[in-house]
Amino acid sequence: MKLVLIGDIFFTYIILKFLKKNKNEVFVISSRKKKLNSDSYNLKKFCKVSKIKFYETNDINDHKTFQNIRNFYPDLILCI
Repeated sequence: MKLVLIGDIFFTYIILKFLKKNKNEVFVISSRKKKLNSDSYNLKKFCKVSKIKFYETNDINDHKTFQNIRNFYPDLILCI
C-alpha cells in the first residue's frame, strides 16, 4: 500500500516505524518551520537511513506539495 504520512511529532515517528516494518511504501511530508512543541521530532534523518521518500515544505497547502503527493499516487494520506 502506498501511504503519505504528514507530520513532525514523535507519534508520527512511531507510526512511520510501524508502516516501514509492514513493508508499506511511504512518503513523508514534514514542515520546515519547527514548532516549539515538546513532542516535535525530526524525521529527516530516519527517512534518509531507511530510504523513505521525504519532503520538507514551508506550506503544506502550496502547489508543489500537492504535485509531490499527486505524483506519488497514494492509496491513503494520513495527517498526524
